[in-house]
Order: sequence, then C-alpha cells, then structure tokens
Amino acid sequence: MRRSHYFWLYALLALVICACTDYREIENTTAALRLDQTELTLPADNSEQSLLLQSSKKWSVQSCPEWIHVVSVETTAIPYQWAVNLKVDNNQGYDREGAVVFVTADESATVLFHQQGKKGGYVNVTGITAIENLSLLVGEQSLIEYMIEPADASDNTVFWQSDNPSVVTVAEDGLVNAINVGTAVITVTTNEGGFSAACLVTVVPNAVDLGLSVKWASSDLLPADAGTRAYYSWGETEAKAEYTWDNYKWCNGTFRTITKYNTDSSFGVADYKTILDLSDDAATASWGDNWRIPTKDEWSELFDPSNCEWIWEQQNGVNGYRINSRKTGYTDKCIFLEMSGSSTNAYGGYYWSSSLNITSPDLAYGVDLSQSSFKLSLFSRNLGQSVRPVYGSFVPVSALTLSNASLSLEVGMETTLSVTVQPLDATCKDVVW
Repeated sequence: MRRSHYFWLYALLALVICACTDYREIENTTAALRLDQTELTLPADNSEQSLLLQSSKKWSVQSCPEWIHVVSVETTAIPYQWAVNLKVDNNQGYDREGAVVFVTADESATVLFHQQGKKGGYVNVTGITAIENLSLLVGEQSLIEYMIEPADASDNTVFWQSDNPSVVTVAEDGLVNAINVGTAVITVTTNEGGFSAACLVTVVPNAVDLGLSVKWASSDLLPADAGTRAYYSWGETEAKAEYTWDNYKWCNGTFRTITKYNTDSSFGVADYKTILDLSDDAATASWGDNWRIPTKDEWSELFDPSNCEWIWEQQNGVNGYRINSRKTGYTDKCIFLEMSGSSTNAYGGYYWSSSLNITSPDLAYGVDLSQSSFKLSLFSRNLGQSVRPVYGSFVPVSALTLSNASLSLEVGMETTLSVTVQPLDATCKDVVW
C-alpha cells in the first residue's frame, strides 16, 4: 500500500474515535482552567450535583460553602478533565446562594449555586420599634413589647442592654427586672442591620398596704436622677428652681388671676374644680397610672389614731415619722415621712394633697409636720412642697342627688339641703353650693 493510503486510513480512524467518545465541549478553550457550568439553580431537596473541570495544571478547591461538599473527583476519557462530584445539603430554611471556587497557581474559576429553601425567599429587616415608657414597682418584672419591621422579616434575633443594671436588668428574652428606685434605658437591637429602639423604664417605690382605702408609696416623689429633693407647686408636674405667682402655671401672674381650679370668680376664671385632674398630678405624670397625690380625706385617714400610730424617730440621719398600721392583719406594715422641708422653709415636713380649698381657692390643702404635731394645713398654691404618692384608682363623681327635689317655704323659714355623691366610693366628694 502506498504511503498516501496510510495517511487517509489514519485520518479515518481518528474521526471514528472522536465520534464514539462521550465528549462534552467546554467553552473558553484558550483557558487553562475551565468549568462546564458557571451558575446553577437547585431545588431545596437537591442532594447531588456533578461538574466537569478541565485544566492542564494542578488545581484545588479554594473555597466552598459549608452546605456544599466535594465528595469525589474522577477522571474522564478526556485528557486533563475531571468530574467533580458534589453533595448539596437539603435546605429547610430560606433561599440561599454560595460559590465554589477552583484555583490553579495563576487562575481561578467559579460556579455560583442558587438553592431554594423550604421557607421561601429571605426578607430583610428594615427597622424595629418598642414601647417608649414603662413604669414598674421595685421587684416587679415585665416583658418589653417590640416589633421588628417588616413583620415577616426572616431574622427575628435581637439583643438587649440596660444602661443602668443597678436599677433595671434585662434578660435575653426582653424580660426586665426592677431592682431599685430610679430609671434605666433598655435598648433592643436587631441582629441583622443593627437597628435599635429604646424604652425608658421608671422604677417606683413599693406601694405599702396599711389596710386603708389606698396604698402609700414607700418614698417621696423624686426627679428622674433620684437622690435629690424635689418640690412641686400645686397642680404642676415638674420641679423648678423658683416658686412664685409670676411663674405659677395656673394664673396670669397673681393669685387674683387664677385660670384653673377656682371656686370664686373674684380670684379669676371660676371652673369649680376642687381636685386635681390626673393630667396635672405630679405623681401620675412621673410614675404612671393609679399613682396620684393623696386627697385631704386620704391624709386624714392616715392621721386617724385608730388606723395608724405615728412615732417620731430618725432614719438614715433624717428626722421624721414612722407610721405603723393599727389595722388588723397589717400591723407589720409601715411607711416613713421625712422632714422634707419646702421651697421656703428648710425645716419641718410639708406635703401636698390634691384637694383645693373651696372658700379661698388660691390655697390648697397640705400636711404640716413637726416634732410636736402633724396636721392638715392650707398653703399658697405657688409654693414648692414634697409629694408622697398613693396608689389607687381615681373614681370620678357620676351624679349628685339632693335630699329634696323641691321645697315650699314661707318667708322667714329655713331648711337644710343635703347631697349624696355617687358613686359612694368617689375619690372626691367635695361640692360647691
């Protein structure tokens, strides 16, 4: 056979071999490192996947997500080609993606995996809100309410922190524990995005049950920084540096120009209010619902010797009265009233009631304490005095009933009308005739 015939025979044999080989063409044939696929989308329950890698140089896997595993590498019939067999974990969570990177000494190739999750697409956190204020008694616990935005965010993980753990501590689930009187800011922060919200927690004293109509606070109303004495004008909710009619909230500069709580038009605008609205009550404003300044009747109940015993003594270097309950079942309960002073007198103890003096409305009832006596007195409303809050719901008057619906009198005759306040347990039963 001539030499040209051998040439054509070898060429035909080469074509047959190529036609019979299971060969997958890989693009980018000029590269030393190539993959047959660069991006894959997989179902949540996908378990196995195979890639074809071709390289004329030594290669390795540089990085791989923890949910993708290289289980084996096999050679193929094509020179410098390997079948890289991968195992992909089932995805019970949200959609995810990750890249497997192959490298040689001077090149790299990447395949990106997209795997669906049983929970669907991932929803990013965009913010968080929480209640702004919370009031607790010493020893109380409460969960701080918060909301991650949007409500269907995928990552609900949050972290809690207290800026004053000596007053309020907070657990990993947002449960706060009131340790001491004072304030603390509790901050909740999202794991994703670092969004935060804050809640101001105010811890107030225990409400001591002396067996009376209301419970009495174990300490006076103090400002937010605690530890400093605070005085309040009657009907004002914040302490201040000076206490005069010029800066009193409910008048126009003098006691003859009263604008609220007035039973006599010669003192200004008469509205016939005789007890503080809760919106003007310093105890309610600072400590929250059901805390309020006691009425004159509630102070009188505390004075009643059948209810309580008053003992002059000194506690922690401060003079005052220890008031022991005499009520059956409550004889182990007591409170201590300090000689707190006032804006005009550093000696004695002066506390407000929430009751207005009806006959002279520039005055309000309060308590005057000294070593020799304790009594109700009248004080100018603009003065600064202490507040000892009580804990009990405010029961408003719903109706008045007169003893006589009609009367027939002759000239010179006299009679007395009486009135019944409804409900019978109304907090204030004062009436103006």
